[in-house]
Amino acid sequence: MGIYRIVRPLIFALGPARGRRWALKALKVTNIGMFRAIGRELYRRTDPSLESQLWGLRFENPIGLAAGFDVDGAAPLAWAVLGFGFAELGTVTARPQPGWNARRSHRIPAALALTYSASCPNIGARYIAERLTYWHRKKVLGEIALGINLGRSPGATFEKAVQDILTSFQWFYPLLDYFVINIIPPGRNSVFAISDPTELAAVLGRLQAVNERGKPILLKLFDPPEIAESQELIAVSLKGKIQGIIVTSVSLDGATASARAMAGAPPGHRLGGRPLAAPSLEALRTIYRQVQGQVPLISGGGVFTAADVYARIRSGAHLVQLYTALVYRGPSLLRKMCRGLALLLDRDGLITMTEAIGVDVT
Repeated sequence: MGIYRIVRPLIFALGPARGRRWALKALKVTNIGMFRAIGRELYRRTDPSLESQLWGLRFENPIGLAAGFDVDGAAPLAWAVLGFGFAELGTVTARPQPGWNARRSHRIPAALALTYSASCPNIGARYIAERLTYWHRKKVLGEIALGINLGRSPGATFEKAVQDILTSFQWFYPLLDYFVINIIPPGRNSVFAISDPTELAAVLGRLQAVNERGKPILLKLFDPPEIAESQELIAVSLKGKIQGIIVTSVSLDGATASARAMAGAPPGHRLGGRPLAAPSLEALRTIYRQVQGQVPLISGGGVFTAADVYARIRSGAHLVQLYTALVYRGPSLLRKMCRGLALLLDRDGLITMTEAIGVDVT
């Protein structure tokens, strides 16, 4: 962890919400070209074996930043500098939502975990789009693929929620590379995700109708259910021409219950981090068998090491996301992971990462 070993106690002393805000402020140094160049030398590692192409986009490596860290697009240039292959901003809603506070998030260092409330505080899509437009005009946004997670506004009627998502989509469309819609199995509560297959079909239909350039629209499936429960959601998704599924386990219910108990997560909070490694890996394998290669998969939840990333790739993921590991391991994490991935490929006699996709799933 290097210098982060010294800095981390100071950040952790601020509490999760303030620590995250200060970390994003520090990362804004990458707004200056000279510091971006220095940062790349310190943190970024390239290796041809890790590169891939998806949806017409180039990924320098398969490791991306998950939604939830840079919610408001405060430091959009930082993620390429730190060595990420792609980054997902958000979750954002068309209307601003109340901000973070100390009661909404908790760290559990002994479990390498974070918890947070089941809400999506953000400054609103219009303001974030204006912020990103500034950097887009300076032509500095395209170094890595940037996407955004679009949530439904809490309390809105279904028709209003659809219009809100559509409005946000149109604001970001000229600026970003891909878009993510959140879904959750029927009967499980979420203020920002869609759980009804009929509603999902309507949302996808409206988005695809204005998707003139065919930009990738992905679905993030929270707490994936058993095969019988997920079949309809996946069938609707594929019919709606989605181009990928993000599989993760962070919800209040289902497979993460034992992980939440093990980590000591507060009641009513979602869990992220190391305790989700096993349920997230199993969820990935389940969805990979169902999808059968029809669309690429992205895996998140409990990823901390190069071996974790490699296991997800071998279990069917094209790409992998992380968030909590960055909090606990610091900015040198990506460089170490990329070095480790290259070594694992070499050990197994593979030339590219794509050769490893799904080899462990029967």
